[in-house]
Amino acid sequence: PHAAQQVVSPFFGSGGVEFELLRTRERVRVRGSDGDAALVRFWQATLDSPEAVVRHVERIIPPDRELEEREFWALRAGIEAGAAALARAPIALTAARFFVVNRANFSGQFDSNFQPPAAASMLKTREKRLRQIRNFEVPPPGPPRRLRLEEAEGFAAIEKSPPEVLL
Repeated sequence: PHAAQQVVSPFFGSGGVEFELLRTRERVRVRGSDGDAALVRFWQATLDSPEAVVRHVERIIPPDRELEEREFWALRAGIEAGAAALARAPIALTAARFFVVNRANFSGQFDSNFQPPAAASMLKTREKRLRQIRNFEVPPPGPPRRLRLEEAEGFAAIEKSPPEVLL
């Protein structure tokens, strides 16, 4: 409802709806959660210190070369290591790794034998996405204090929230 001043988003994900609410409704507060620890750390770091995240992205993928496939899989393995492993790394570094892995996206088909036209198209798409990583864009400035984001299983967040505030 338009009059709502608090919204609970149990599956935050990309935050598209939540950021739009914060942008367009001056008094709304959002309590978001997501079960993906790396995603939560990505948003926390991006909102708190986007410059630090950008610096880490630039270190992961220097401007003079592209990300190699083995580097991609190592980054992905680090992100999939779980919340305990992620908590040991600096939050901006985890955010940068998450960003790179989600933007680079080496397909599993990349290693398999498939028709040359598909392979050429896939390679072109991969290279385009790798170039876009360097153009890191931070969400529009807004009052992040109106957004509280935590790692939590979505259904647990639903159970402890009044139905009228659920997004």
